[in-house]
Amino acid sequence: GLDMEPEEFGRRYMERYLELARETVVPNIGLIELLDFLYGKVELAIASSTEKSAVEELMKKINVLEYFSVIVGGDEVRESKPSPMIYQRASRLLGIAPEDCIVIEDSPNGIRSGFMAGMEVLGVRHEENIDLDLSLSKHVFDNLNGVREYLEKRLNGLV
Repeated sequence: GLDMEPEEFGRRYMERYLELARETVVPNIGLIELLDFLYGKVELAIASSTEKSAVEELMKKINVLEYFSVIVGGDEVRESKPSPMIYQRASRLLGIAPEDCIVIEDSPNGIRSGFMAGMEVLGVRHEENIDLDLSLSKHVFDNLNGVREYLEKRLNGLV
């Protein structure tokens, strides 16, 4: 019943999202420590349903853009999550087989997308997704510090 085309709604939604995000975005607890630990040990990518330019802008704002060698935005694939397309593209651009990739996700659609791409998926629980189904994740963590601890063990052959 809206008096606008879906494309116009999408454009306005993205404008408002970016306006709010520019004012409020901060790194999730444990993000910097996780990236510091992984950087130089593994290739890192972002696969986000958000437009690539917006992802880059927000990652610059929180000073983490330089950690990532690949960024794939939702505007670069035909199908959104839960389609595996975005993770498949990230895998190709990294030059890493899907089965050798690990996805860190916090949404059911993102988890399904990584799972359908044939990747190991680590779910992260937080207050906005507390009641959502993250069961396709191999492991679910309460925060990114838990993810870092798991990946430390994994990279040291302890898991």
